Amino acid sequence: MLAHPAMVTFQIAGYLTEFTSGDAEIKIDAAPATVRDALSELWERYVGLRDRVLTEQGAVRQHVNIFVNSSIVRRDQVLDAPLQTNAEICIMPAVSGGSEPSGSPANLAMTATNLSLADTIRSYSRTTLRLRSAARQSVYKSRPTGLS
Repeated sequence: MLAHPAMVTFQIAGYLTEFTSGDAEIKIDAAPATVRDALSELWERYVGLRDRVLTEQGAVRQHVNIFVNSSIVRRDQVLDAPLQTNAEICIMPAVSGGSEPSGSPANLAMTATNLSLADTIRSYSRTTLRLRSAARQSVYKSRPTGLS
């Protein structure tokens, strides 16, 4: 029986997919020891993503969450968290704000425990796209159509 190569699967959510050519799931054949090592592999493929996830000092940005195998790891410890073979790392922009309609990113965060991590990311990404589209349509509708 052949052994399967070690792999890290990244789940990228929200606007961050703009820096991964639209890819929400990225698989990298590697066996990194820590999250920091795994992210280094990701940065090699998607250079522009790094500055959206990490600060200039190399710390995780305040409004970005990184989950390891569906577990929450403290922001100040996540980069040095050890990885097991075939780890899953989710990078998700933090969700905050006031009252949102049902199915919005804020409500998705509350129901995330009832969904798999991949389902949560897909729902979050679809909702983000719908909200952006609605905002664009609202802007176009409010523009004057002609001069008086």
